[in-house]
Amino acid sequence: MLVSHSHKFIFIKTKKTGGSSVEKIIVDNFFDPSIDVCTGSKTDGVPMHNIDHASGHIGWREIKSYVTDKQWNSYYKFTIERNPWDKVVSQYYWKTKNKPQDFSEWLSPNNRKLTTLSDWSRYSDGTKPVTDLVIEYSKLHTTLIKLFNEELDLELTQELLDNTKTKTGFKKKHYTELYQTQKQIDLVNKYFKNEINYYHYQYGVDYE
Repeated sequence: MLVSHSHKFIFIKTKKTGGSSVEKIIVDNFFDPSIDVCTGSKTDGVPMHNIDHASGHIGWREIKSYVTDKQWNSYYKFTIERNPWDKVVSQYYWKTKNKPQDFSEWLSPNNRKLTTLSDWSRYSDGTKPVTDLVIEYSKLHTTLIKLFNEELDLELTQELLDNTKTKTGFKKKHYTELYQTQKQIDLVNKYFKNEINYYHYQYGVDYE
C-alpha cells in the first residue's frame, strides 16, 4: 500500500500483479519520505515509510484509517487486477520456488495460499471497485505510463519500467499449460467468481 500526499494518489497493492515493482518505481522516483506513506517490503528492497504494518496488502477500508475523508475522496486511487487462472499459476511458482510441488497437488481447496489469493474485497465494496482505475495486468506498462503522465502529471517512461523489476524469474510457462482438468479450472472459478463476473475473465483468453 502506498499513499502519496506529495502527489495526491493512493495505490492499493494486490497480490501477484506486479505491485512490488510499481511500489518500488514510486518510492525510488516520485516519493517524499517526510510525508508519504508506504508499507514497503524487505524482500523487494522497498523500505517502510511513516507506517508500522506487517503486510503491504492492506484493504481499502483500513487504508481509510491512514487518511482523512477529504484525502480519500480527492486523491486518485488505483490498483491492479489479473486473470485469476494466471494469478494462481504465478502464486504457485512463487510459493514452490524453494520446495517443488506438482501443480495438481498444490491446487487444492485445502491450500490457504489459494483460498486467500482473491483481492476483490481489498479494493471493492463487494459490488464494484472503490478505486478510480483498475489496471489490467496484461496492459500494466502502457496503462501505468498513461496514468502517470496524463492523470498524475509525473514523467514515467518505458525505460524506467524496464529497469525496475522485483520477484522475477519464477514463472516459466503460460498458465494454460499447467491446468489438466476442468475440475482444476472450475476450482479457480469458485474462489474468484466476483472478479471473473465483473471483468468477464475467461480461461485461456489473454487480454493484450
